[in-house]
Amino acid sequence: MIKVFVDDKPLVFAENFSDGKFIHYTKLPSPQQLTDDFKKSDINGGFFMTHQVEHDFNQFSSQFKVIFAAGGVIFNADDKLLMIKRLGKWDLPKGKMDEGESAEETALREVCEETGVCHAKIISQLDDTYHIYQLRGQYILKRTYWFRMLSDTSEKIKPQTEEDILEVKWKNKDEVKTALKNSYGSVRDLLSKYITD
Repeated sequence: MIKVFVDDKPLVFAENFSDGKFIHYTKLPSPQQLTDDFKKSDINGGFFMTHQVEHDFNQFSSQFKVIFAAGGVIFNADDKLLMIKRLGKWDLPKGKMDEGESAEETALREVCEETGVCHAKIISQLDDTYHIYQLRGQYILKRTYWFRMLSDTSEKIKPQTEEDILEVKWKNKDEVKTALKNSYGSVRDLLSKYITD
């Protein structure tokens, strides 16, 4: 299964899926069609049934300019998650990959730049997230590689204000659940697999 988010609604590529409030596409939607359909308030997203998930997702992706990014899902020794508040929403530190940079290098660099946590260690790779947006009239598909990280709690955290990050905070499980109410669909989906009751 692959999910591509348009704002907070996913387009799901999978072999089967059942939700009456999802639009069931029988052919791959265009970026404009998807954007128009997802503006409807009475739907939760879209579904494209396929036995060739990767193949059909790649076909769909060819309609977009694809940008690659990477970020961190960082926990400390107290099992608190590091979150950033940017443009009024809670998010995770991430950013675009520089030329010649690996996803791991990007994730560590972005975490350091955006939060001040510069000595985190990568523990494992998590699922990638995908989201679509428009920039100057062009449709962009951003693929973000995510890494679970562990940090020493003694590092001083500091928001990168020039990137519109106003707050950086270690959050316990209950605080994360509250923060996710004011976050992004792709972040909620990513963390739902790793933040369990």
